[in-house]
Amino acid sequence: MKSARKWALTLGVVALVGAACNGATPTNTATPATGEGVTAAGQVAGTGSIPVSLQTIEGTAEDIIDVVPNDDWNQVAADVSDLTAAWRAYSARAKTDGASDALVSRFDGALNALETAADGHQAQETMQASNDLSAATIELYGLYDPVVPTDIGRLDVLGRQIVLDVAQPDWGATGTTMTELSSTWERVKSSILEHDGSDVATQFDANIRSLDKALSEKNSDAMTIQAKIALDIVDAMEGLY
Repeated sequence: MKSARKWALTLGVVALVGAACNGATPTNTATPATGEGVTAAGQVAGTGSIPVSLQTIEGTAEDIIDVVPNDDWNQVAADVSDLTAAWRAYSARAKTDGASDALVSRFDGALNALETAADGHQAQETMQASNDLSAATIELYGLYDPVVPTDIGRLDVLGRQIVLDVAQPDWGATGTTMTELSSTWERVKSSILEHDGSDVATQFDANIRSLDKALSEKNSDAMTIQAKIALDIVDAMEGLY
């Protein structure tokens, strides 16, 4: 469920993962698809296979979040165009494959918000709408019985949401997102352990403790760093499947 992450951490920040595992909090770190229904390398594949257009939506939504901080609005516009085309290719299939009217409406609303924000070069609003699209897309992934549990995709969305909440800053929203992150982790943790993920689980448990500490201190820098570490740990979770 990943595009290439331009939020990649520097070596100094990666070293903080070790500190996170000890409960410490830092002070300040495709393969082209061949057709609909074929799963591209690096993406999840379930018994029904994730439609390629849906994979495109997920990867492109993440790419927009990566690109916006660089003020590359030409690339953002191209990504929005690609995402919109992919939704047109997939949307007629969504309800047939079991998507609720509410979920389709949720996606449409996020897409409209993205188009408006990107057209106005509104950075925070563009990234938020892109993450909202990712959240809806992960629910659509769930229609296809993916090998990687849908809750792992939700952890990815929630990790990015923490970064967005802290950037506002909106500590109330951050607390709500943290509560959801923790409950989602508790749901999926047993599956991680069943897939030889004890080390990853230990890291994520420590990461949540560090996030909770940063939240209690309203430490924006630590919260952002730990959220980005969480995203890297989620990448490792996906690799277990």
